[in-house]
Amino acid sequence: MNKNLLKISIFPAVLFSLFMFSHLALADQVTGDLSTGLNITVGTTVNGVVVAPPVPSPAAGPYTGSQSVALAATGSTSINYTVDGTTPTCTTGLVYNGAITVPSTMTINALSCYSNGAASTVAGFVYTIIPSSTLVAPAIVTGGGGGGGGGSYTAPTTGSISGLIYSDTNANGVYDPPTDTPLSNWVIYLVGPGDASTTSASNGDYYFGNLAFGNYTVREVPQAGWGQTEPPTNQNNHGFAVTLSSTSTIASNLNFGNNIQGQVLGISTTAAHPDGTLIVDNRTIYLIQNQELYGFRNRAEYFSYGYNFSQAVPANDADRLLPFGGVLKAMSGTVVLDSSDKRTVYIIGANSIKYGFASAKIFKALGYSFAGLPVINLSDYPVGAAITSAAAAHIEGSLVLDSTGTAWWILGGQRDGFGSMAVFNTYNFASGRIVPANAADMALSLGPLVKLRDGTLVQDGGAYYIISDGLALPFASSASLTSWGYNLANAVSADISGYTAGPTLP
Repeated sequence: MNKNLLKISIFPAVLFSLFMFSHLALADQVTGDLSTGLNITVGTTVNGVVVAPPVPSPAAGPYTGSQSVALAATGSTSINYTVDGTTPTCTTGLVYNGAITVPSTMTINALSCYSNGAASTVAGFVYTIIPSSTLVAPAIVTGGGGGGGGGSYTAPTTGSISGLIYSDTNANGVYDPPTDTPLSNWVIYLVGPGDASTTSASNGDYYFGNLAFGNYTVREVPQAGWGQTEPPTNQNNHGFAVTLSSTSTIASNLNFGNNIQGQVLGISTTAAHPDGTLIVDNRTIYLIQNQELYGFRNRAEYFSYGYNFSQAVPANDADRLLPFGGVLKAMSGTVVLDSSDKRTVYIIGANSIKYGFASAKIFKALGYSFAGLPVINLSDYPVGAAITSAAAAHIEGSLVLDSTGTAWWILGGQRDGFGSMAVFNTYNFASGRIVPANAADMALSLGPLVKLRDGTLVQDGGAYYIISDGLALPFASSASLTSWGYNLANAVSADISGYTAGPTLP
C-alpha cells in the first residue's frame, strides 16, 4: 500500500503543529520573480518578489542529546533569531553568526532579511531533547549521630509521572484484571517543561522521573487497530493534565486504556471504513473513495483539500484489502506556485489540469493574490489553455462570493450553494481561497446545494452519524463510533433530517 506516498511521523502528534510544517513553502517564501503561466514576469512588486525563511540543519524534531543547529537562507543578507519565545524581526533578536547550541528542549524562531528591505515570515523550529535519565532525585535527610538530633531536610526539586497501559477488553475505561491485560512497548510522551517519551514495560507500566516542576500533558501514541478508552478522547486531547510542584511531586495511576478496533462489547468489525474516511496505515494516509484507497504524495497536495492529520483513523485489516485507486493531486480550484521553476503560477481545474494566466492583470482581476500560495511540483499535471479574460467564469473548483455575500462553489459548469455555515466549514477551505464572483459566474445555472463533506462525523439529537456518499450512516452508539477509530471530539452538530439514512455501523 506504500506507493511512495506522504508519510507522517509517529512521534508525539501534538508536535505536528509545532515542527512538522516548518518546511512547507508558501509563495511568499520563495525568492525570485513570479510569472502567471505564460512565462510573463510579474515584476519586482510586493506581490511578486518574496523571500524564504531560514532552513535548519539538523531538522527540528526530537533528539536524545544536545544539538548544534545551523541556519541557512540563500540570498539573504542576515538571519535574526530568538530562543526565548519572542518573535524576531530584522532589527530585533539575535543576529545569526554560527551554529546555535541546543542543550535542552528549545524553540528557535528565525527569519531571513534581504538587502531590498524584504523579510521572510518567521519560522519556528522546535527541538525536543529527551532526558537521558529517568531517575528521581530523592529527598535527603541528614542528622547527627546518636538518634539523628539536629537533622536537616532537603526538599525535593523534581517529580515523577507514572501509570499503566492496558487492553480494555470491555471498553469501559477502567482497568479490570484479569480480563484486562497490560500492553507493552507502547509509546507515551510528555509535553511540558521537561519533554520526554518512553515505552511501557512488559507489565504495562511507564515511568518518567527527574522532572522539573511545572505543567505537563501526558499522552500515548495511538497504534493501528486500537481505540483509546481511558482517558476519554475529549479530555486534554486524549491525555492527562498534570502539575508537579514542591507540594505535589508524584503523579501516578495515569492509566491509558485501549480497545481493539471492532471488539467493543463483543462486536466484531470486519468491514472497511465508509467512503470519505481518512485512514493511516504504516504512517501513510489514504482517502477511501468508492471503496478504493487514494493516496497523497506530499503535504501541500494533502492540505489543499482542507484535511488535517487528526481526522485520520487507524486502518483495519479490511481497509488494507481495498484496491489502490491512485494518487490525488491538488484539489481543483487551488492556486499554486509551481516548484519546478519557482516562478510560474497556475490554478488547478478538473482532472488535475493546470491553467496559466495570460497576464498579472487578468490574474488579479479574477481576485487572486500571489501571497500565501502552496508550492507544488506541477511538472506531471496536464496543461490547459491559458486564461485570457477576467470576464470568463472562474475555473472548476473555484469559490466565489456574490454581491449579496452568498458563497458559490463552481462545480460541473454550475454554481452550487451551501445550505449552512456548518456545511461550508466541513470543507475547511484555505483562507483567501474565496474571490469575488463576476457576471459570468452568476450567469451559470444553479446546481444542487452542497452537502456535508463525505467523512464528516455528525451529532444530531444525541445520535452520531458519518456522512458517506451523501448518505447519513448512523452508529449504533458512541462506543461504536470510537471502536471504528473515530474521535467523538471531531463530530459537528448539524441537522441531517434532509439526508437519506444508510445502514447502521455496529
